This record gives sequence, C-alpha cells and structure tokens, in this order.
Amino acid sequence: MHGFRSPQIYLKTFIIGLLVIAGIIYFELTGLKPCPMCLLQQFAILFISIIALIALIHKPKIKGGAYL
Repeated sequence: MHGFRSPQIYLKTFIIGLLVIAGIIYFELTGLKPCPMCLLQQFAILFISIIALIALIHKPKIKGGAYL
C-alpha cells in the first residue's frame, strides 16, 4: 500500500488543478460569469492543487516509520 507517499496522487491532483485553471480562463475568454458556489469550488480545488504541487516537489522520505 503506497498511501500518500506515492507521488502519483499528488500529480493527479495537480493536473486537476490545471484543468480548473483552464476552466477559469474559458470563463474569462467567453465573458461568462460563474455562480458564487462555482467560484468557491474552483478556489478550493486550486488551493488543494497548490498543496499537492508542494508535496510533489518536496517528496518526504520515510525513515524508521516517521516522516522526515
């Protein structure tokens, strides 16, 4: 079981964040206005994807059962 140590989950989360950015750009280019709930969801996903990118870059090592 890889759990959260696997970089694949962080990479997939970051790619989802890129798709959200593409959606925001689409809204801006077409002049559409998203609802407030859509904006909250987009910003939450962007926040999570930034954290996933930091985790992907950081790559914590496990030594002796503790994260270093």
